[in-house]
Amino acid sequence: MELLSFKTSTNGHLRDNATKAKQHACKYVQGVKPIGGGFLGHCHEKRKLMNHLAKYSASAIARMLLLLAGVSIFTFILIVSSPIDPVTAYVGAESNVSQEQRDIVAEYWGLNKSPVERYFTWISNLLHGDMGVSITYQRPVVQILGERFAASLALMAVAWLFSGILGFLLGVLCGAKQGGILDKCVKTFCFILSSTPAFWIGLLLLM
Repeated sequence: MELLSFKTSTNGHLRDNATKAKQHACKYVQGVKPIGGGFLGHCHEKRKLMNHLAKYSASAIARMLLLLAGVSIFTFILIVSSPIDPVTAYVGAESNVSQEQRDIVAEYWGLNKSPVERYFTWISNLLHGDMGVSITYQRPVVQILGERFAASLALMAVAWLFSGILGFLLGVLCGAKQGGILDKCVKTFCFILSSTPAFWIGLLLLM
């Protein structure tokens, strides 16, 4: 009996040591903290999940970059294929500017280069934060976009705040008197706004 008890105790210690070894292997080798039975299988599933997420993220980023590149190339081709001469549009069709001066303007804008060279020059400048100079405002495009973005952000914040407060109050009133005149008017107004293009409503508000 004593020998059998000794063997049982020894086997129990061996199983405990094996379990601890598996826990440490899972924790330090694969970087996942064990939280129950099946430690190595749990770590393997975690590792497969992380690899899947990494592959999905890389694929999504690659698709986004390809889409941006395709859109930029397509837009540049449309601009290059335009029948309007940018130099003529800048100096005016009835201007008395000589051909030499037109060539100087074209060289300054890089229009004397091939479309491929112009595209890669534009991409290089864009990646360095240089969006060029606006012909209309004679100022860097980055500064103009920054000013317009700040104004648009302030307008959007005021619109969100106003629509949130007004919508909450009208929702409470319509819910308190469901089926009433106010409820029907608000629903009709919301249906009209939902079925009307936003740009058309904007044009009406500007008039």
